[in-house]
Amino acid sequence: MGNRILQVRKWIFLDALLLLALSGYEFVSRVDAMWGPLKMFVSMAVGEGISFKRAAAYVDVRVFEVPGFMLLCIILSLLAMATIRTRRASFLLLPMSLALAVWGLFVQMSLLGEMIRYAKVLPLMLMSIMYMVQIVLQRAQRKRLRAQARRVGYSAGYAPVPAQRMEGRRFQHGIADHHDYLPRRKRVS
Repeated sequence: MGNRILQVRKWIFLDALLLLALSGYEFVSRVDAMWGPLKMFVSMAVGEGISFKRAAAYVDVRVFEVPGFMLLCIILSLLAMATIRTRRASFLLLPMSLALAVWGLFVQMSLLGEMIRYAKVLPLMLMSIMYMVQIVLQRAQRKRLRAQARRVGYSAGYAPVPAQRMEGRRFQHGIADHHDYLPRRKRVS
């Protein structure tokens, strides 16, 4: 069970890395293409003495939709890589990746056609699927560990422990002999 969870985490990390590369490239190219015309537009508005409110009325706001989408994809991929081990992050990032995938289907991504649109949304869909698999596997692992802790009669961090059994240093944090949560030794300086 643990090996499957590690494999899913590895695939989520690789998918997030792919999403970061694609989104980062598209974001930089879009901002670079927008920068010149927007700078010229602002310079003309300042040079002519037109108020900012009146000048902003001529700016098409849809120009910022794709860079905003790409920026959100970059943020999602960085969050996915940073919080890959936590279960709460899976529950949080799953709806975010699904929402971005749905939004990506309606955003005009590139001038190269529909194939590029689906190629950019594919990492988001894969990330959503991997998060669902990770949630299911983690839930099954927690269920198995709870059952195992109840059979043994002590808590491995997953089953309730009566107060009279909580003795000594190993129950200091409410977690017993689980190998991932052994207390670390303090440094003596």
